[in-house]
Amino acid sequence: MSTHDAAGQDIVAGRYRLTRRLGRGGMGQVWRADDLLLGRPVAVKEILLPDGLSEAERREAHARTRREARAAARLRHPSIVTVHDVVSHGGHPWIVMELVEGLSLQETVRAEGRLAPERAARIGLSLIEALERAHAAGVLHRDVKPANVLLEEGGRAVLTDFGIALVDGDPAITREDALLGSPSYMSPERIRGEPATAAADVWGLGATLFAAVEGHPPFEHATLHGTIAAVLFDPLPPMPHAGVLAPVLAGMLTKEPARRSDIVRTRTELRRALETPASAALPAVPSATGPDPVPPPLPARRLRGRRGVIAGAGALLLSALLFLVPQVRAELSGAFAGGGPEGFQRVGHEDGETRYELSVPADWTRDLRGGPAQGGDLAYAGTAGEYLYVLHHGTAPAGSDTLDRLLLTEEWQRRNFEEHRRVSLERLDDRDLEGDWSRLVSTYRDPRGGSVRGSVVTAHIDAEGELFELVLYLTDTEPADRIDLAHEIAESFSSGS
Repeated sequence: MSTHDAAGQDIVAGRYRLTRRLGRGGMGQVWRADDLLLGRPVAVKEILLPDGLSEAERREAHARTRREARAAARLRHPSIVTVHDVVSHGGHPWIVMELVEGLSLQETVRAEGRLAPERAARIGLSLIEALERAHAAGVLHRDVKPANVLLEEGGRAVLTDFGIALVDGDPAITREDALLGSPSYMSPERIRGEPATAAADVWGLGATLFAAVEGHPPFEHATLHGTIAAVLFDPLPPMPHAGVLAPVLAGMLTKEPARRSDIVRTRTELRRALETPASAALPAVPSATGPDPVPPPLPARRLRGRRGVIAGAGALLLSALLFLVPQVRAELSGAFAGGGPEGFQRVGHEDGETRYELSVPADWTRDLRGGPAQGGDLAYAGTAGEYLYVLHHGTAPAGSDTLDRLLLTEEWQRRNFEEHRRVSLERLDDRDLEGDWSRLVSTYRDPRGGSVRGSVVTAHIDAEGELFELVLYLTDTEPADRIDLAHEIAESFSSGS
């Protein structure tokens, strides 16, 4: 039950008086508050649960919050935020933490621009020592990124937000939990669905430090699908501003986890970087096995023309990654014969085993970058800022449901896009649509341009059990106004071997 003081300010759980909102992200907001019992300032994280959750989903959200608090509370280190309390208030879970006066690393880079390599190295050294302490206690963070690094005014760097941390021996971690994270900072093995290890946290810190000195994450693309494809396959881009950090980051961002610099080596290299004059260059981190290997061949059944990047992780992970990992290699076909509705053109894709067709407006043009470079089978750009991706995820596991897959998609969006808002999520029972169809309509703030955008994601499992997604990006702030277009495209869709 909500309570207020004489000035009308909220008092959470009868003890914590909220005084000012410090920030807001995809999963909640953080407030500055006064602890009325102990007379100290604290930070209070309010976990905002999306509308429409079932009671079971709400219980899981509360359980995840308790896991975050337990994970952080067992750790003691100057560069790990201290958790004081977990309470329930107004139907939401809240985490009470120490107040760190300062901006996040993400906010600092936005406000000040790129950090000097020496400053980034000092931050990195503090954080690698914090991760070393966490790992020794059996806790993996799994979401190291600039937004989760706070920089105190006195210079201390603090790692926060253990919301998806993995604790040794915790049986409550689900496969969906294992896939949460931020794609621009997630390691290749995490994307492939492999078990989380300390190496994944090293990668996340490496990507974080790369963003600090270069001003952007190492593998960021315009779309989620393109980012995932880049993390999996693209070489590490040049680092013109990294200076003495360049070889350290190269070791931390090695795609093969067995060859990636571990915690001890990273700590040693960061200390060495701080001791190296800015004018001197560090030698590259040597490798006993040569350059990063080409990804191993995938099983033929799931490959379908080198489609299905995640197939090697097995069917269990496939069912959870249906949306998250698109196909990153496909041969694009030209326009298909047949026309379609008036004012539309018939287009499609064929890889030798599977063929699909659909109709898009006649004045839309194909973007060849939308294939291998961006992670889609087929991409078309509209004349008013529309952008359509068509993705074929291979054979869906038995019992898969498109609505469940879009719920996982929405969870991912909420964690990675600011001001995410669900407009609608529904199963489509239109008589003109054959097979299993569901649609998610959302808005969010573009992390690159700052503008509000919309998306319509339509998922489909056809009669042969193949899963497809039609992802329509819009500049419109009210994507519901464009549902008719998305629906017309869906109605025109056909597939078959």
